[in-house]
Amino acid sequence: MLQAALPPSRQAGGVGYQVDLLARALCGRGHDVTVFVAESPPALAPYRCVQVAAGSGRVRRVLGVGWAFSRLDLRDHDVVHAHGDDWLFGRRPRVRTFYGTALMEARAATRLTRRAAQLCYYGLEWVSSANRHSLAISETTRRYLPLVRSSIPCAVDGAAFHPGGERTSEPSILFVAGTLKGRKRGDLLLRAFAEVRSVLADARLTIVCPEAVTAPGVTCRSALAADELGALYRSHWLLCSTSSYEGFGVPYVEALASGLPVVTTANDGAQEVLRGGELGVISSPDALAGDLVALLGDASRRDALSAAGVKAAATYSVDRIAERYEQVYVGTVGRARSRGGLSVLAVSPVAEAGGAENLLLDVLAGQQSAGADVTLLALGLGPLAGLAEARGVAALSGPALSFRSPGSIAGAAGAVRRAVKAARPDVVLASHPKGQVINRLAMVGDRTLAHVTQLYDPPSDRSVSTRVAARLRGVRLSITEETAAAYRALNPRLDPIVIPPGTDGDRLRCDADRGDPDGAWLEAGLEGAGPRVVMVGRLQRFKGPFDFVAAAARVVAARPDTRFLVIGPDSPIEPGLRQDLERDIAVRGLGSSVALAGRLAADDLAATVAGATLVVHPAHREPFGLAVVEALALGTPVVAYATTGPAAILVAGGGALVPVGDVAALAEAVRGALDDPSVLDRWRAEGPRTAERFDVARTVPRYREALEAAARLRPRGGPARPAR
Repeated sequence: MLQAALPPSRQAGGVGYQVDLLARALCGRGHDVTVFVAESPPALAPYRCVQVAAGSGRVRRVLGVGWAFSRLDLRDHDVVHAHGDDWLFGRRPRVRTFYGTALMEARAATRLTRRAAQLCYYGLEWVSSANRHSLAISETTRRYLPLVRSSIPCAVDGAAFHPGGERTSEPSILFVAGTLKGRKRGDLLLRAFAEVRSVLADARLTIVCPEAVTAPGVTCRSALAADELGALYRSHWLLCSTSSYEGFGVPYVEALASGLPVVTTANDGAQEVLRGGELGVISSPDALAGDLVALLGDASRRDALSAAGVKAAATYSVDRIAERYEQVYVGTVGRARSRGGLSVLAVSPVAEAGGAENLLLDVLAGQQSAGADVTLLALGLGPLAGLAEARGVAALSGPALSFRSPGSIAGAAGAVRRAVKAARPDVVLASHPKGQVINRLAMVGDRTLAHVTQLYDPPSDRSVSTRVAARLRGVRLSITEETAAAYRALNPRLDPIVIPPGTDGDRLRCDADRGDPDGAWLEAGLEGAGPRVVMVGRLQRFKGPFDFVAAAARVVAARPDTRFLVIGPDSPIEPGLRQDLERDIAVRGLGSSVALAGRLAADDLAATVAGATLVVHPAHREPFGLAVVEALALGTPVVAYATTGPAAILVAGGGALVPVGDVAALAEAVRGALDDPSVLDRWRAEGPRTAERFDVARTVPRYREALEAAARLRPRGGPARPAR
């Protein structure tokens, strides 16, 4: 790891604290960690610490550290993880984490010289962010550094920050920051507290920062160890922050983990960590004092925020964050060691993570584990690149693609060309015909690449891109015979290779063991010990969410203890569908029985499905049904409409099929299974055996064979790619 300073140095700051925390966690997980620093190394640490010579004074801060790091010989290390000052590394492989952005620091600066310096640093951040393994601590940071591929948040030390302990007898406010100056706006804090004291005369304010303040009711602390700071979090009534900018906001997470409610002025980090005000109070400078008084006087609301915060903070546990970095490290090492084999660049025309995209990730991760050199290019904003990195697949991001906009087409084509130049692939794998069209537009005249297209759905009569793609040369892979036949009908010269998708059951079960099976239900307000029924899928009408709600109404009438949960993100194609569903639930009086959850983390999703009584899959069209196979692999029975995919899957057992669109039959199948435990037991036994037919171990060799065959059959006159 590369980091300018570590605790207890005052120059370490929040970044140094996070690096120390991560390094300790990785050592605890069996890794050999070395941290290169420019300041004096800490006296006691479980990791190796090496100080580098970086000069002194202002030149050292601006240029010396980056120069010193760039001169290091790091070839003996499997992974290089830079936490700053890597802008002279060029194309040397490394992981880079951005802890905010200098652009926002410049906007928040009060001195002209600092603003100018931060703008210069922002230019250096752009240079560093071109690294293919760059990460940010928040989606907020990614917004200002669009070349960054994905995000992993900061960690919280659960040993130091946890709920429990006695609160002070008088109303107490805690403020934690590295300074009272600049964007931290200590003057605003003190003015607001003076107003609080005019209402609550016994209120106390504890300020944790290096500066000393003398004011009525104010106590100052500094240089605290983590366990001492954690004790302060547990003893106060709430945390107050007045920062105008936070790239993330570690004190927010420490407060959540300690069960301490948060009141903060609005900033990007607060909006993201506190979920837009769901986990804390996001105020304005003018309303800050009033909001502090209101929360200090409302014990029930403080208790509710405390409970919600503790639950949400589990996402930021240092073990989870260390595990996510391990997955990125594996992808970095795997890519470095796989050079010389088959090289594949996959292009997804969307960056969202629906069923097709999850299938693509399974294919790519399988090929990566089989020794291929795999890179994914995701076009648009969304979690797909981050999910790929988490699976050990190198990922790039590009601008969103819309065939209605010439500028969008040009931008996406440019991203494809840059990705081809960087990855030097043998095969370009397009996900969906849209990906095929943009690949061919980007590489017009190229005679060195083999083009393969992954087909999911039968072609749409209204899709121009599908019809254009059907006339292009290249290999097609189809997930079902139905889709392959539909493309043959569109162009008789096409003969798609049918390879059913594969599901990694072992990975799903490991995810389920790590995840929280109850969190989504509790967060949705669906408590109780009765049966749990879930639907998993992006919110689109053809997926059948309204059928799910209608069937739930019939089941709840007979089994009031049953709870129903829809899990999945909104669709950009139908942005108002969530509100329509919520109105439908309210009109039916199902608010205490049916709820909508958004996207869940992979481990929490697997745990929620594994802990459910039933999965219902009411899609009106479904060429395959990844959610069906994954539920079966986790031992959860499925009731589905008899569309092509689920019908082909469930014929081997594990659930029931009902006619498409027959809500009454859907409800009856669910109710009948809930009323007969023997049926559920039989389905649970059949499910994993059915899922084995689609195990990734069976499909990876078939995909590898198809991709290698495509690479051998390059267009006539196309030379082989340069040796790697």
